[in-house]
Amino acid sequence: MSDFLSVFLSSSVSFLGVMCSRALLNKSRGEEIMGECPLPAIKVSLDWLRLRPSVFHEAAVDQRTHIWPWLVSILNSFQPKEDDVTCPSVTPLPEEFELQGFLALRPALRSLDFTKGHQGILVDRDGLPLQTRHQRLISLGKWVADNQPV
Repeated sequence: MSDFLSVFLSSSVSFLGVMCSRALLNKSRGEEIMGECPLPAIKVSLDWLRLRPSVFHEAAVDQRTHIWPWLVSILNSFQPKEDDVTCPSVTPLPEEFELQGFLALRPALRSLDFTKGHQGILVDRDGLPLQTRHQRLISLGKWVADNQPV
């Protein structure tokens, strides 16, 4: 791996760690963890990692294993119902809509329906974006658990 890519990967994984620690800090302060600002960034970071599974074998990831227990704590705090996890939505979240043209994430967003434009974005009514974001984060977390070397 080139020096540039190594630095980029280190920065990306460190960013994921900062976002996870921020979400947990919010929770420890008694703030509501569900739907707070770090969650979209965590989701986008995990989308990116899922498209590059070989990064789990890089030193930048090996040196930051403390991130995974933080991620598990966040995901466990969602307490999903089983049917919530198995029923994926094709409606984009706001962060997904904004990144739909980003080539590095295009494969991760391919299954979403962007045809309705801004009207198709999940808006906050009845907590729907929150639940959908949680479902997608849990799905990504399960993928990490299945694919991250121990």
